[in-house]
Order: sequence, then C-alpha cells, then structure tokens
Amino acid sequence: MAGRRAHGWGRLSKIAGSIIDRARVFDRVNWICLLKYECDEIICYVESLAAIQLQTVDVWRDDNRPVHPIPPDIELNSEDDILLSIVVPAYNEERRLPDTLEQIRSHLAAQSFRWEAIVVDDGSGDESAAIVEQMVARDGRFRLIRNPHAGKGYAVRTGILAARGNLIFMADADLSMPMSETSKFLPLAQNDVDVVIGSREAKGAKRLDEPYYRHLMGRVFNLLVQAMLVPGIRDTQCGFKCFRRPVARAIFGNLRLYSAPKEVVGPMVTGFDVEVLFLARKWGLQVREIPVIWHHSPTNNVNPVRDTLRMLSDIVRVRLNDLGGQYPTAPAELGHANHEK
Repeated sequence: MAGRRAHGWGRLSKIAGSIIDRARVFDRVNWICLLKYECDEIICYVESLAAIQLQTVDVWRDDNRPVHPIPPDIELNSEDDILLSIVVPAYNEERRLPDTLEQIRSHLAAQSFRWEAIVVDDGSGDESAAIVEQMVARDGRFRLIRNPHAGKGYAVRTGILAARGNLIFMADADLSMPMSETSKFLPLAQNDVDVVIGSREAKGAKRLDEPYYRHLMGRVFNLLVQAMLVPGIRDTQCGFKCFRRPVARAIFGNLRLYSAPKEVVGPMVTGFDVEVLFLARKWGLQVREIPVIWHHSPTNNVNPVRDTLRMLSDIVRVRLNDLGGQYPTAPAELGHANHEK
C-alpha cells in the first residue's frame, strides 16, 4: 500500500506541477480549457489516492438520515444564554449587505431563541461598514467588527473568536444558501455534533445557476483535498458551517494559515476552510455534511487562476505544517467531544 501511495503522489505532483507552471502564463479562457484537458487524468489519480487513504481512515457520515427542522416545543437554551451567533465576513459588499442583513434579521427574529449577528468588515473600501452600523442602530443584536483588509480567513477567525453563542454559524455575505436552511444545522449541533457543514455535493443538495467551469474547478480541488487532507468530505468550501462554541474556539485559535492580520491587496479567496476541517478530523471530532440549496451569486471577488493557485498552495502548507508538528493535539476542553465512529 505504501508503494502504491508513493507512486500515486509522485504522479499527482507531476500533474499539478504541470498545471501550475502553465497556468502562470495563461489567461482565464485558456485556464478553463486547461482544466478541462487535464481533468480526466487528475480525477483518475486522485480518486485512486483517496481510495487508498479510505482503506485506513474511517469516515463517519450518514447522508441518508433525514434532517428535520427544530420542533417548536423544544426549549433550546436558557433565557440567559445566546444560542446562536451568525458570523458574516464582508469585503466591499455594499450592494448585497442591505438585503442580507434584512434576511438574517427577519429569519432569526421569528425564532424563539436568543441570537446575535456579527459582521466582520474586512477593510472594505465602500459603504459596507456604514450599512452594518445602520443595522446595529436599529437592532442591538447585530454587531460590527472592523478589521484591516487581511482576507476572508482572518475575518472569519475574528468573528468566531468574538462570538458568544453556544452555537456559531459562519455564513457568506451573499447568503447563497437561504437562511431557512439553517434549520437543518441546529438540531445536529444541539445534539453534540461538533461541526456541521453545508454541502453542495451531498445527496439531495441543489446547485443553481453555477457556471460549468466553476463547478469543474471545485470538484478537481476537492479531489485533491480529499487525497491529501480530509478523505470523505466532498465539499470543504461551502461557506456555511456550524460549530459548537468550544470546538470553534479551539479550532480557530489553533489555525496556522491566515491567523495574523497581514494586510493584502484586493479580494483574497483562500483555503482556510480546509485547515479548519483538517484540524477537526485530526482531533477526532464529528464532522457531518448535510445537503443544502445553494444559489450561485456572481462576484468580482473571485479570480479563478490566482485563487486556485493560492488554494492549492494552502493544501500543501497544511500538510507541511502537520508533518512539521505545527498543530497541537486536541485541547483538554474537548475531551468530552463525540469522536467520529
């Protein structure tokens, strides 16, 4: 098995190196063509590697179990506690934020539990922060945190570590997943599932209006992620994830990528989600994927070539960090966590 794995890694390394070398001089159209040309070979080798790893790594997942909304007669938490914190990173989102904040407020105001919504402004150059301030003035359950522009990963980390809810839910500013879908996450997290992640690939999920090339790039990236870091998780990049508070603070407090406020220029899409899920798996925590309805929302904050290369680099950095002993063992406070079975 070790020999097969070594051979596979060597071949995969050559394929990835070839793509990256050529991508540096390709424009966007040629990058898409290149992905299509190489996709079959990449998938063949990565699936082979994933199959080898899955022989030795036990993947805990149950896609066929029905997910039900929260029953209205169940008391979720005491009146003195905040049950749910929503964390929304935002960079130059003045066009989307008014509707997003109203959707969050409208949906959560109809619930029986206490909640808060934290928007972390990632050094926006537009009116994003001012729009959030207006909502804060209207509803004290909203909070604004201003960050220097250091990218989405650091913005999410800031919000997670500032959140006070028993459950912490991260959501993208475009709300490409409707707020009504959060009812699928909370019962699982309330029943001590450590990390519940929205999946656009799980059985029953719907991906709407997504360009072919974006879906293709996502699938190739995920196969690489499964082969190298988190076998069995089919969608690491969906921006909607829910954590129990002790788990969230432990994971985000021990990240190595994008954990410091290093200022960047322009939008910055990264693979920080992969590091989050890698740590959860490394510590033996339960990670559950659930199908969601997801609407593609066009944005100028994604550069297919630059961001894909950065995310590939992030995969390698996480693996090297782990080999170098940069990640600690599971913190003592997670000793009661429900380990994967």
